[in-house]
Amino acid sequence: MPDFDATPCAVFPKQAGKNRAFTLRFFPGNSRETWTKHGGTRDNFRVAINGQYYRTSERKFIFFSRESVEWMIQQHALALLGLLGPWPETATTPDLPRGAKVWWFKAEKDGSGVMDCDTGGETMIETFTRTEPFQDEHNEWKAYVMGSRAPVSLTQIRPRTQ
Repeated sequence: MPDFDATPCAVFPKQAGKNRAFTLRFFPGNSRETWTKHGGTRDNFRVAINGQYYRTSERKFIFFSRESVEWMIQQHALALLGLLGPWPETATTPDLPRGAKVWWFKAEKDGSGVMDCDTGGETMIETFTRTEPFQDEHNEWKAYVMGSRAPVSLTQIRPRTQ
């Protein structure tokens, strides 16, 4: 935790386990004499994000109005609830049930680490799905197949008709 030279009037902590989460601290603009020399008053605020005062390459001391602080608090709360940012498109689940017979185009390497040039580096394996398709953290569709401990991208799987 950073050691600030002023006491914040409000602290909004980072939510554990959330990507892109951050800690937000607000300081009254008149907390330090140095700040008042640069335009700080009791009606404006300095902001610290993850332990660093907000500043730009042109200005070291930046003060925010009450309305700006209210907007920041609202955005912080929405981000913690997962309601901020672009909404993901509703994806339709691929029609590949658990236990479906599939061809798996498995990348093969020999002991030298060189891909087999005869098959383009892939071997077709006759197998079946162990799970229904799901999306990973990057929204890529994957499924577990027999013969693999890791999930396999659906781009490497083709349904068998027989």
